[in-house]
Amino acid sequence: MYSVIGDTLAADYENLDLYDTPEEALKEAKDFLKAGDIVTVLEMAESGWQPYICIDSLLEEFQDQAFTEGGEASEPWSDFIAGKAMTAAADELEDELNNVLKRWLEKYQVEAGWYKETGKEYRYSFDGIDFIRL
Repeated sequence: MYSVIGDTLAADYENLDLYDTPEEALKEAKDFLKAGDIVTVLEMAESGWQPYICIDSLLEEFQDQAFTEGGEASEPWSDFIAGKAMTAAADELEDELNNVLKRWLEKYQVEAGWYKETGKEYRYSFDGIDFIRL
């Protein structure tokens, strides 16, 4: 996907219009440009981001909950959960929770749904009629 930005175009990076080709993006921008304007066509790709469960953060939250409930009496439990003896078990739990999360996301078709820049940019000058690649 492609989008166009430029000095005379509003650059609202959170709401860029997307087009299938650079040519489509440039065609749509023409009405907003005057001769001499320079624009940049950004290549955009759908984000592949997926949320994940970090077991360390989750166990810290559990430790906070335990302390709220039991105060200092919860410290042995917290020490056990955070100890080296539980490292493999914590890794296993993280894998299992993330597998459940992945299945849930797929079941309900939860996707990032946003696009991000790929880093490829193409600059053009507008001569009032056509675009000249710089």
